[in-house]
Amino acid sequence: MGSNYDPDYIYLLNSLNILLDKGIGHYDHPGTTLQVLGSWIIKTSHLIRTGTLANLQVDVLANPEFYLEAISKAVILINALLIFVIGATAHRLTKSYWQSSLLQLSPFFAATILNNSLTKVSPEILLLTAILILIILILRTLGSTDHPKQHAIAFATVIGFGIATKITFAPIALIPLFVLSKWKNRAFYLVMIPVAFVLFTLPIISAYRKFINWIFALFSHTGRYGTGKEAIIDPVVYFRNIVGAIQWVPAFSIILALAIIGVFASLFAIKEKTNVYKTERRLLIGTILAQLFGILMVAKQPGTHYMIPLFLLSGLELFLLFRLIQYNSPSSKARIFSHLVVVIATVYALGITSFDVVRVHKMLSQEKNELYAIHAKLENDFHDYGKIYYFRSSTPVNALKFGDALSLEANSNSLKNMYNDFYYYEIGQYKFFNWDKEVGLDELRAKYNNKLLLIGTPFNKGYKNEPRYIPSFPITDIMDGANETIYKIESGTLNTETKANN
Repeated sequence: MGSNYDPDYIYLLNSLNILLDKGIGHYDHPGTTLQVLGSWIIKTSHLIRTGTLANLQVDVLANPEFYLEAISKAVILINALLIFVIGATAHRLTKSYWQSSLLQLSPFFAATILNNSLTKVSPEILLLTAILILIILILRTLGSTDHPKQHAIAFATVIGFGIATKITFAPIALIPLFVLSKWKNRAFYLVMIPVAFVLFTLPIISAYRKFINWIFALFSHTGRYGTGKEAIIDPVVYFRNIVGAIQWVPAFSIILALAIIGVFASLFAIKEKTNVYKTERRLLIGTILAQLFGILMVAKQPGTHYMIPLFLLSGLELFLLFRLIQYNSPSSKARIFSHLVVVIATVYALGITSFDVVRVHKMLSQEKNELYAIHAKLENDFHDYGKIYYFRSSTPVNALKFGDALSLEANSNSLKNMYNDFYYYEIGQYKFFNWDKEVGLDELRAKYNNKLLLIGTPFNKGYKNEPRYIPSFPITDIMDGANETIYKIESGTLNTETKANN
């Protein structure tokens, strides 16, 4: 689908570049971990698929969806195994299936997590991996009053991995500071994070200067992706975004509020505090602070998928909250009420997630059916027409072109040879291209006997607030699609004045 090839095809082609020793052209996230892992999975999948490593580049470019699915399913399998390990580790610690399941439910407290980690090849799938590993490490250190340097190295490795996957993981670095004992261990942990980050991003070390400039632009400008006026924040917009971030996923906000209430309530508990109790309360405080800091970070350039690492902490918060209620041992009625609140919050969060996932699945299914109809119409009714695609049109070749542009164009020559008759309309330039070669509309009309189609997002729907993208040549929508449609390019042209009026 045209709606999901960003950033999937960018990662596919940069992973391919690694195998072909052609370098990495995308470092914004930076996402290096997914690119390297993707290269391993592509190589293994190709070997299983063909029995040889020959013609790997051609096979990937000819079957991109197969390899994207291979990467997606491989990481899903990894994450499923980690969820199992969390359950086993938690049960060994707590002897409680209920408490163990709270941690295993971590990926299911927000539909945004599932919609990104199960249907896309994007950094979010490995952010889930990093959080799950972090939870396992936390469980293995709980109850221990003395943490050797190996614990600090393990935490630093996971945090470095997460930040190398996507910088939105950075707030999670606060949590191990509340887990590790002794300041020297915490200091060592902080020193080891950049070391781990460098190790995980070695393939893009030559692009560090560009990456740093990119991060600085994000920090020093108010617009998206480092655009807009020079200022750290626009106060009015920023505080509005903070409120919006809290409202995006109500279950997340409710669990966060319960955790904050639980911490304050534990400060006034009468029962004598054990070392384990103090450690787990400190951990809950660290988790809360990481989420609050993450909200402040994301509010600068909001997006629900940027908050996935924060959403993933909800299961850990409920687990710790449940533990604090047990430790405090209030009256029987108070304990039952407190546990009931945790249960209701859990059921509510899972219910909202289920509702949202079903809604998104229905929406994507409708879009898929529409795309099948478009494809069938193109094959059956317009097989002899020249087909011209533009941004977000659902064809793998278009997606490959998009990914190639952000992977040093290292596969351009192979793509041109394989898909020589691919034509693309650049809506921002009002020009036609056969790959990187500009082609005139009259030339295309002559080649296809004036039988031309333009395929992509409906201009009157997807670009209704951006009329500047409407073509200057006459087109007729012959499909009337909601997400994607087919335009027939008519004879004649429109003058500049008419285009401006459109």
